[in-house]
Amino acid sequence: MIQRQVGGDTGVTDRKIFSNTLFMGLMEQSAIRVIQDSVDTVGLSERLRDEVWARVQKHTAYSFKVIKRLPDNPSEALEKHNESGGAQYRLLHDSGIPTLLKMRIRLIEFRGSEPDQPYRLRVHVEATLLHTDDSSYIRRDTWVYQGGSLRAAEWNKDGAKLLLDELDRGLPLVAQRVTETLFE
Repeated sequence: MIQRQVGGDTGVTDRKIFSNTLFMGLMEQSAIRVIQDSVDTVGLSERLRDEVWARVQKHTAYSFKVIKRLPDNPSEALEKHNESGGAQYRLLHDSGIPTLLKMRIRLIEFRGSEPDQPYRLRVHVEATLLHTDDSSYIRRDTWVYQGGSLRAAEWNKDGAKLLLDELDRGLPLVAQRVTETLFE
């Protein structure tokens, strides 16, 4: 039986999460704050991890374990493992976890070209499956969720409620694609 860890990198989303500078100027006051608060407080990364966790339970050929925080690895031990061909995740390997699934939300962006035209929400997610003994990649994939397309005023309305609703719809879909790709 193969044991895998499903984890979410928390706090990895850059504070500058919009790629469209024109839209960034329009949305800066409310939507950027709402998204960053969601990433930090509501925990979009953790919610994505939990969505994947719920789905992988159906794959009984594997044994999964959620690790919310990677163990501290003292620099001396890390140096010793690196010299001997070990890796950053060696402590996980030593505790019986041979593979690690790391996930992160790389970018949340809006795509559009005109200030008074609709902008489409896009959420970029990256998943890396790696060996814990040497940190070598088994697989690395990215997925993009394309959400709704609304004008800036609509995304901003009611504390960006439509934006949060769209993120709520998108995370389960991304989690489904991740588990289908990696475990089916």
